[in-house]
Amino acid sequence: MTQSDAFAQIRRGADELIVEDDLRRKLARGKPLRVKDDLAGKYIKCPACAHKMFVPGQGVTAQPVRPSPPPLVAPAIDEDEAEDPVNEDAVTAHCSLRDADVTLSFSPSEVAERFRRELAKRLGKKEVELAWRREPRGAEVRIRFVRIDEGNQFLRWLVPFIAPAVVEIEGEVALRGHEPRPFEYVRKAHFGFFGGTPQYMVGVCADRLARGLAKEILRALD
Repeated sequence: MTQSDAFAQIRRGADELIVEDDLRRKLARGKPLRVKDDLAGKYIKCPACAHKMFVPGQGVTAQPVRPSPPPLVAPAIDEDEAEDPVNEDAVTAHCSLRDADVTLSFSPSEVAERFRRELAKRLGKKEVELAWRREPRGAEVRIRFVRIDEGNQFLRWLVPFIAPAVVEIEGEVALRGHEPRPFEYVRKAHFGFFGGTPQYMVGVCADRLARGLAKEILRALD
């Protein structure tokens, strides 16, 4: 390949990637992508949409690698995973993403997993063990994600309090010997560096929700 072929132009077609010569611009959701010739035959990630794609040789077409859509149920805390070992002193819990209103550019299971870790951490500081169940039946703490919305980073950067990240949960705490206590929490994140990335802002909401629910559980234990 000559020096003039040092770059290739990749354009996204309906179902294929077309390699052309004389690349001069950069990809951004359908626009050309500048790649070096030594990347031919390798997989790269689109800097605009993060889709994985194959860089073929000059004049060759190839099919893009289409990622699977993210699951709406966190398998680590729902029906697809075995229950945690439960001792008689542990507080049992169930958490679900089913029917949640999700507006995210990444998997909602990441949010649920972060929430779960933070909740267990907060309760662990008070020597309260948390054990997760596959099914809501029999769980003393039942949690359902109602809404997960990453908002708009660019608008947050321009104007504070515009397009915040929002996470909402609901459920009930029904510990042994106590009346069920329903709860509903909504947490918003407005500020972040250059508007805050979606993962960071939604993660802040998840941590705040976990702290609030931990206090609710500890009050019920008193």
